[in-house]
Amino acid sequence: MGKRLTRYILLALVLGLIAGWAINAAIDDGTPESAARLKSIADYLSIVNKHFIADLMPDHPIYIPLLPKTTQDVIGKPHPESTPAVKNLTAEGFKFANMVDIFDGGPVLTCPRDEIRSVKESRRLPVASIVPGPVESSTYIICNAHGDERFRACKGTLKIDEPDGVTITGAVARALNVTAGDPVRFVVMQAPGASPPSRSVIP
Repeated sequence: MGKRLTRYILLALVLGLIAGWAINAAIDDGTPESAARLKSIADYLSIVNKHFIADLMPDHPIYIPLLPKTTQDVIGKPHPESTPAVKNLTAEGFKFANMVDIFDGGPVLTCPRDEIRSVKESRRLPVASIVPGPVESSTYIICNAHGDERFRACKGTLKIDEPDGVTITGAVARALNVTAGDPVRFVVMQAPGASPPSRSVIP
């Protein structure tokens, strides 16, 4: 009985390995698209149940000098498609945390909340006036001060009228659902060294 049970267990393990290899081979054909599919599957599984992440953890240390040179060269390096995002995060104050992502080996970047540039440099002022026409200024991230389901944020322009407040356009006011006298929080959108904004700005 014991030998038969052992055979069943070994058979189940072999079948599981074959099934896993077949599924991986069907999904991962070495292209960026297949890598993205695998990443999306892993992201979904991490939402449903994070236990499988612990199962992926190695039981013993991985000695990087023993890995192939091609593998060593990409550990802790962002994928070319992720480079703009890393550039923006770095400009915001994020730094390499001496950790890599368990799925793709890319760098893990961290920053204390209060040290993030867009948090540290943001200001809060009331809306002094709302004008119909465009306002010439840098591009800002602007949000209302509602801390509930009424919260809104947009990318737009504004004029700082110290000490009264800020001047925004009607389009920005409608996007944020604010009127004159309401407080808004804002910060210059593009940090020095960041990638330029790619989407349209509310005038």
